[in-house]
Amino acid sequence: AGAYYYFEYFEPRPPSNAADPRAMAAYAEGNRHFAADRFSLAEQAYDTALATEPAAAYYLARGNARLAQQRYSDAADDYDRAINLEPSHAPAYLARGTLHWLQGRIDRTEEDYRAAIRLKPDDNFYYGRLAVVLYERGRVADVADTYRQAFEQDRSRDWALNGWFGALAEQKDYDGILDQTSRLRSEGVVAAWAEYYEGLAEEERGNDHPALTAYLRAIAADAYGVDPDVYAKIATLYRKSGAIEECAKYQQKYFFLLGRPDGYDTAWCQSS
Repeated sequence: AGAYYYFEYFEPRPPSNAADPRAMAAYAEGNRHFAADRFSLAEQAYDTALATEPAAAYYLARGNARLAQQRYSDAADDYDRAINLEPSHAPAYLARGTLHWLQGRIDRTEEDYRAAIRLKPDDNFYYGRLAVVLYERGRVADVADTYRQAFEQDRSRDWALNGWFGALAEQKDYDGILDQTSRLRSEGVVAAWAEYYEGLAEEERGNDHPALTAYLRAIAADAYGVDPDVYAKIATLYRKSGAIEECAKYQQKYFFLLGRPDGYDTAWCQSS
């Protein structure tokens, strides 16, 4: 059950094509039971909804209740029914893919997750589920390529840029990061995550000043959209350069973002 909740694909919303109020009432009752971990009662309520009005969302919900009870075969039947009834129902593919994952059928997991992504190409959550599977198999390059394609399709997808460069960093492909950030900048793309990873690449190479410059550009592009540790990195680099006041300023900002406004220690910035 823990793995099930990790994937969080349960969607307690009525189906878009629902028409029968009795079915919707039973579905709502099932959702209440499900949220309270009363999975057997949830299944019974979904049975009532389906007997009144078959719908993909109802099959998905009952499949989720059955999966939570570790009745994998029954859950698979419901997910198949949901997909057959509504082939464009992306959450059903995600659910079935998760079931395959629990059963060790990784190739089928990837197939279903990619189907869900094709149906919901703007949903970062779906990409994240696929990335988990690819990372588990050591296919970091495929993670980078998947996110790269998502970003190139729509350059407003900051999450895709983060996923792409994060995978490059995981491979320690710092040349790749610097090449791509340089290319994007030449194309007029200003993105906080690109600047953040450029800073990371430069820092890993021991180039403190270029790293600091890139980190500062990252927060200038989006002060709150990147990892808060960028402020800790800036503070550290200022500390190394002897800029005590600047170090204290960014260290204080870092702890503020962590929800610990009194956690910083200005004496740290004065030590070497």
